[in-house]
Amino acid sequence: MMTTGRREARNNKMNEELNRFVIDNDDDDNDDDDAEFNENDEEFVENPNDFIKKQQQQQQQKATNKCVSFRVVIVGIVLLIAFVAILLNVFSLENNTTKTVDYNTTTSDSYSSDNSNNSSIGNATDVIHMETREIGPEVHMPVISIGTGGLEMDKAKEIVSTWLKVGGRGIDTALLYHNQENVQQAILDSGVPREDVFITTKIPTCEKDQQTIMEQIEKDLYLLGTDYVDLMLIHNAGDSDDCWRTWQTLEQYYWKNVCRAIGVSNFRPKDLKPLLEKAEILPAVNQIELNVVDVDYETVNYTTTHGIIVQAYSPLGRSSVHGDDIPHNEIVQSIAKNYGVTTYQIAMKWILQHDWIATFQSSSEKHQIVDVDVFDFTLSDAEMKLLDEISAGGGGS
Repeated sequence: MMTTGRREARNNKMNEELNRFVIDNDDDDNDDDDAEFNENDEEFVENPNDFIKKQQQQQQQKATNKCVSFRVVIVGIVLLIAFVAILLNVFSLENNTTKTVDYNTTTSDSYSSDNSNNSSIGNATDVIHMETREIGPEVHMPVISIGTGGLEMDKAKEIVSTWLKVGGRGIDTALLYHNQENVQQAILDSGVPREDVFITTKIPTCEKDQQTIMEQIEKDLYLLGTDYVDLMLIHNAGDSDDCWRTWQTLEQYYWKNVCRAIGVSNFRPKDLKPLLEKAEILPAVNQIELNVVDVDYETVNYTTTHGIIVQAYSPLGRSSVHGDDIPHNEIVQSIAKNYGVTTYQIAMKWILQHDWIATFQSSSEKHQIVDVDVFDFTLSDAEMKLLDEISAGGGGS
């Protein structure tokens, strides 16, 4: 039998071994747990301060990424707005330049100066577009030309320069105006090619001496700085009862293509009759004073009956002759109100709707543009009849 002291010593030793076994097992378990953490989350074993720094850096990076993304979105929106603004601006420019006053027609016989192939067009803006009339084989004349005579002969350069700038191409001049060099200079300064300009000019009167006639024609060409004209007229029959010699000389220049078309001006039936009896070439045009308050129906009817085109000068009246008859005429005023146009536009439209052509004069750019803005409305038969009655004495006052 063991003594009490020996038994206690043995028990103490067993307890010590048991405790050591338990501690060893706990250490093994901790090693396994550490191994698991090392395999699944290496950061777990890092220094806590380093871990916190990494977490802060990640948060900062995320915030930076969000900021960059937001900026990219803002820049994209700004670019989109700018692109839309550019498109709207281009569309607005196209609308503004298409026509301030647009008279383009769908007919093949329309006159629109095409400057797309001309880089030296200068200040031309082509505000107006003009119909034409065929006055001879392959000779198309603008139905409205700008005049350079009358009370503003000294402003010929300004008148022609403005007309060409806004898109007009028909120019009416004459040797008697003494301003043809100014007309020539205006054409040169405009940059508009000569072939795009329709020049009408006139020799003074009927002459019996052919040499005199030829000298007048050559002087006309020289002063205009051109080797041909589109339409040459005899300005006035004068006192001659026979313009045959003069007309015969014009025919010779026609056959030489120096005058593309030839005609007369201020010729009454008594002047036309002897000429037509001998003429080989029919006058293309008879240019006469004509407007809604002043019509020489005898001359108009005789001219048109013989296949000659009537061209009206002073189609809007003359202040020195007709005063303010046109703008103050009640019939003209009433019809103008119906269409929302000026009385002068009605007077011009009345001319063209009779199948006549016209040459008018104005040094004002605004008036040049507005007065020819007559191709987008049509007068009714009843309105035309009312206007016809004005010159017959039955119109409003």
